[in-house]
Amino acid sequence: MTTYRKRPTETTAVQLRWTTWNDVCTFLGSAFFTENPGGAREIPAAEASDTCGEPGPAYIAVNVRTAHGDIAVVRHGDWIIPEAEPGRFYPCKPKIFAATYEPISGAAGPGGVLAEIAAERAAQDARWGEQNHPDGTGGPVMRARAAEARAACQYLADNGGPDWRSILLEEVYEALAEEEPARLRAELLQAAAVATAWIEAIDRRTVTAEAGEAK
Repeated sequence: MTTYRKRPTETTAVQLRWTTWNDVCTFLGSAFFTENPGGAREIPAAEASDTCGEPGPAYIAVNVRTAHGDIAVVRHGDWIIPEAEPGRFYPCKPKIFAATYEPISGAAGPGGVLAEIAAERAAQDARWGEQNHPDGTGGPVMRARAAEARAACQYLADNGGPDWRSILLEEVYEALAEEEPARLRAELLQAAAVATAWIEAIDRRTVTAEAGEAK
């Protein structure tokens, strides 16, 4: 009789918890909204697979659809693992996951900054629904603050270089000074781009620091 060894497999996965909610939204993508039209739901600690040390009293649960077409409930602390078929997932209890899988050193996590931003938007919509507030921009006060922010950023540029705070504040106040929708939209895009660039710079510093510590 021949003896066989199961081939090692690799998979991506994310644990359902409050602190990974953005990653969960990115990981599930459109399947989250398909299987959870009313959004995620809160459950008591007694129904959570693991509270993960997070403060209650409410924890979280979502639905996923498995490869067999059944709806499975993922409870706080469960791991979500993708099936071969796109949009299909299954839950794995934390103790089983810990006994079966181990992290791969250096493997990239879900997405990148833009994916994280998209996940944050999805999380906002899931929690608050579509939001339509008045702009509240323009007026002499905001225009004066925009001028001050531009002058402060220019001063730093002329004396050793601006910092991220001054660059972002300039873009934010320039947006707040605008009343015309097209110009306001353009300024908000610039502010969002600067905020994204700042996050990317933080990530690069983190990678550089970790690499230095590893030497």
